[in-house]
Amino acid sequence: MTQVSLASLRAAASPALSDLPDLRERVRGFLGDYFMTGNLPDELALLVDDLGADSLDLLQVVHTLNDMFDIDIDVDWLPEMLTVGSACDVVQRLYYGDLRTG
Repeated sequence: MTQVSLASLRAAASPALSDLPDLRERVRGFLGDYFMTGNLPDELALLVDDLGADSLDLLQVVHTLNDMFDIDIDVDWLPEMLTVGSACDVVQRLYYGDLRTG
């Protein structure tokens, strides 16, 4: 897929708590760039079926999101990251310190 400047992603990854839509837009923007969709992918888009992700892509996406937002998405989260929106949800929960329940 495409190479995105990590420095530019990190610089853009410091949203205020009141700016949740912007965080989601940044995640969607990264995914759109990575999968070369030409626009922000819909939150209902499936990472594998709609965007064409394979297992290596998913690992790279997780690694980059970890770096962008200074979080730690563990591989245990991957089953929850089926759609663009659920990937945004995971980043949002980890970035703002919400504990995983369930």
